[in-house]
Amino acid sequence: MNKFCLDVKRFLYTLFYLFKEPSYNLVLEELNPKEKVLFYSMPKEDRIHSFLLLKEYRPEVSDENLVYIQKRVIIFHDIGKKFERPSLIKRILRSLSFSIFKKDDSYFKHAAIGSNVLKLEGFVDEVVDIVRRHHTKSADVMFLKKLEG
Repeated sequence: MNKFCLDVKRFLYTLFYLFKEPSYNLVLEELNPKEKVLFYSMPKEDRIHSFLLLKEYRPEVSDENLVYIQKRVIIFHDIGKKFERPSLIKRILRSLSFSIFKKDDSYFKHAAIGSNVLKLEGFVDEVVDIVRRHHTKSADVMFLKKLEG
């Protein structure tokens, strides 16, 4: 599915879930109590985005530690956006325009902010590093790129 179609699909899911929040059981069963608090500190749109990505995730590795790391990255990769708090309209326009136009540098700051948050929260270095680089083309972030289109 091309990036624009995927963005439209996610927008429709997000719009639907704004009125009826999903059951996050799939996410919550992965998290410890401290991580659950952090998850719920994220804006609703980002919780929904993480939930939808985790729902699509199919591990391509058998290493349980790597699967653990990848799931944490999927769930918390946009945690830095909680400090930006863009309006829903701004998110929609940004998401749809990013499918057509190049993202600006200010958009990528959430990755650095999020990795700092996760470091302060005691996440393992691998999660922190991948979240910091989740908008790059590094081999270890490709699992997330595949999910995001």
